[in-house]
Amino acid sequence: MMFSPETIRAAQEHARAEYPREACGLVVDGAYLPRTNTVENPLVDFRISPQGYAAAARRGEIQAVIHSHPDGPDHPSRADMIGQVDSGLAWGIVPVLSGAPQPPFFWGGNAPIPELIGRRFRHGVADCYALVRDWFRQERDDVLPEYPRDDEWWLGGGNLLMDNIQDAGFEVVDGDPQVGDMVFLQICASVPNHCGVYLGDGLLLHHLVNRFSRVEPLNRWRKHIRLFIRRVPS
Repeated sequence: MMFSPETIRAAQEHARAEYPREACGLVVDGAYLPRTNTVENPLVDFRISPQGYAAAARRGEIQAVIHSHPDGPDHPSRADMIGQVDSGLAWGIVPVLSGAPQPPFFWGGNAPIPELIGRRFRHGVADCYALVRDWFRQERDDVLPEYPRDDEWWLGGGNLLMDNIQDAGFEVVDGDPQVGDMVFLQICASVPNHCGVYLGDGLLLHHLVNRFSRVEPLNRWRKHIRLFIRRVPS
């Protein structure tokens, strides 16, 4: 667990008290500090004022931002992902279902890397690209760029994977794949919309929606593979 049970309970109780509004707060030196949600419509969004951050910083080190999602979704929005990237801190979300706060989940910043195999799918936190990023962090000590994204981004005409190959420091592989090559797959979509990591020996590490992350034979997905890309040495 990233923070103590007392800290988690404090965030959950704040989320319960504010429901159906979004609660928000900061973790400062390991303790949860409630903050006022200053956004115009707290039913659908949150904002911590600069004064709220400054007052918290005077108390100690700000370690995380936590807010609630009343009645879903149980994953970060694109705006949440942008906020996390901009802050550089770990972010946590407390889902609240019919007034009952659920266990929070964390991502970004110094949030620990969960096990690569057997993780439950959660868009933006434990999806296919998150798995690839975590593999590179864990196995190569290499931090790939984060790309805030909507759920099922390809349905709106996006081409997230192909558009960011060069920006992420990759080039298309011309030849046989090597360990650590990223694999792009196209599944029930008009563009490549799934990715994984080639582990060698014909094995693919990947994470599909509504499944646990796993290692499978690459050939099982051969008809869906569109290309391999390789990290360019810096």
